[in-house]
Amino acid sequence: MLPETELVKALCRAPLSTAAKQRIGALLESPLDWNAIFALAARWELEPVVFSNLRSQYHEAIPKHVISRVIDRGRESRAFALSRTLIMVELVKRFEDAGIAVIVLKGPAVAIAAYGDPSLRTFGDMDLLLKKGDMVAGRELLLSSGYARDYDAVVEDCLIRDQHALEFSGPRAKVELHWTLLSRHLRLDFNVDELWGSARRIQGAGAEMRVLAPHHSFLFLCAHGAKHEWLRPRWMCDVAQLSVRLSHEEAKQVMQLADSTHSRRILALGLRVARDVLGADDSPFDPNLLVPEADTRRLVDKARKQHDAGDPSPMNGSAVPQSSFSRLEPGLPALLYWASARERRLDQVACIARVFFVPTEKDRGPRVVGWLLRPLRLAVRAARTVVAR
Repeated sequence: MLPETELVKALCRAPLSTAAKQRIGALLESPLDWNAIFALAARWELEPVVFSNLRSQYHEAIPKHVISRVIDRGRESRAFALSRTLIMVELVKRFEDAGIAVIVLKGPAVAIAAYGDPSLRTFGDMDLLLKKGDMVAGRELLLSSGYARDYDAVVEDCLIRDQHALEFSGPRAKVELHWTLLSRHLRLDFNVDELWGSARRIQGAGAEMRVLAPHHSFLFLCAHGAKHEWLRPRWMCDVAQLSVRLSHEEAKQVMQLADSTHSRRILALGLRVARDVLGADDSPFDPNLLVPEADTRRLVDKARKQHDAGDPSPMNGSAVPQSSFSRLEPGLPALLYWASARERRLDQVACIARVFFVPTEKDRGPRVVGWLLRPLRLAVRAARTVVAR
């Protein structure tokens, strides 16, 4: 692992452990490529916490020609993170004033829970959980507020039925409206009534917002990371930060929820990725009590290899070779990763089979016709891929 990569990983926690402080001190005494450090912190979306730690605890150890950049990037990135939170607060108020209850997912909800400060974690999309019966009202509120659909209105009913988000773009933010935490084809269903019944209100940026209960939030973050192959180190930091802030009772609730949703392997994967990729070994959980190490080793290794070299993440705009699976169906590699993270064979087979047989908005037509068009369209695409080689 490059020393610059190791330094960014060590600096992404708050507060820093004694071991992390010692390792950071040793790394700062060695020759470092500071341009690479700045680039990696930005690419991994960890600038607020990384530069905050450098400025507050290692000011004297940083080369004089670098310190002003550290201060500037720390200030700018924290200001940006806080500005995003203020946009979210304004959006939540608009919904609640219209009588639409919302739960804030990820973003500032995680920043406050994981770091205790919304300025220490940046985020992009605004994810809101609504009740299913409020999805249409939520859509109308966004459209009347200057947002535009990122989907064809014709497929809206299908998106809601299949538990996909309704996505909108506005002048200042992209907003996603959900009524469940995960799409139906992923076969990991959180009880919606329990989500709303256990949600709590927290203070953030001078306002209140409703967020998921800690046990729901923690398992959801593990599932969200697995769904996207842990492509963003920021998600690993979230798991590492939140795991040590859970109370004994909350950790017990996480375990019970993982049992009831058949997602012990997903939970173990999240904990092991945080441990093996970030070196976060201070979790109150013992992943070996969840599932054997061998069950997640390949998945953890993939996450570690894509980050240890400091390579840019595909989700952050880098160009990566497209696999045969991607050419056949975009998102299929991620779905195969997700299926490997499921512990029941039924869930593994069902979520993959859905990709090949269940019609999407591209397979329009009468119900039966759609079911026939879907495998036919994929077969034609596969044939073209083979011919193009």
